Amino acid sequence: MDLEKPLSLGSIATRVISTLVGVLLLYILSVGPACYIAAKTGRGGPLIETLYTPLVWAVQRTPLIDPMTAYVEFWLRLAGTPRVMP
Repeated sequence: MDLEKPLSLGSIATRVISTLVGVLLLYILSVGPACYIAAKTGRGGPLIETLYTPLVWAVQRTPLIDPMTAYVEFWLRLAGTPRVMP
């Protein structure tokens, strides 16, 4: 019978931080597909605007505004919609 070693505090912290970074990355990358779905279906605009307001607010104050705009516009072009971001 194998006895499991108890997890150390460092191991738990590493897992928690890795999970938070992963969730944050998924949140950031999900803005494109969410805009695609909203553009294709014509639904969810206010929900998406509310859900991603913190991301827009954060990105507008960094040099990441141009790459994020290009990323969203890529997804909108896939949906066949014109450019909507200023």
